[in-house]
Amino acid sequence: MREHVTTNEKTSATIYIVEDHDIVRNLLVQLVERTPGVSLVGVAASAEEALEHIPARRPRLVLVDVSLPGMDGIDLIRLLHDRWPDIRTLAISGHDEALYAAATLNAGAHGYVMKGNVIQITEAIQRILEGEIYLSPQLRDLLNPDDID
Repeated sequence: MREHVTTNEKTSATIYIVEDHDIVRNLLVQLVERTPGVSLVGVAASAEEALEHIPARRPRLVLVDVSLPGMDGIDLIRLLHDRWPDIRTLAISGHDEALYAAATLNAGAHGYVMKGNVIQITEAIQRILEGEIYLSPQLRDLLNPDDID
């Protein structure tokens, strides 16, 4: 896979994308490239591929598709959280169920958003980079605080 790397002179945060669908991955690349204050340091189509590059790239934030071939996104988030606790993660999913959000947060994710909501993805990136945990208002209403460790 061709490695995407973009640089912005005013960059303060680096982002890595893990998404197996070409169209969604390209949309996420465009979204990150248009987000002020961040730069893209890599992309991968699988968790295994991401794990080959992330140690050298050390992004500040990794956008992770929940449903990946091979190792799934939840396991990748857990592994990243355990190995590099300073790397923040945002789960991006086509699944709108509170069960997946709770599982990703319990694995160490710093947020959960739906793939189709570009505004929420941008907001989540900014808030997570500011040190917050991000959930959409709809998801906050669905989740029971007891579902999250």
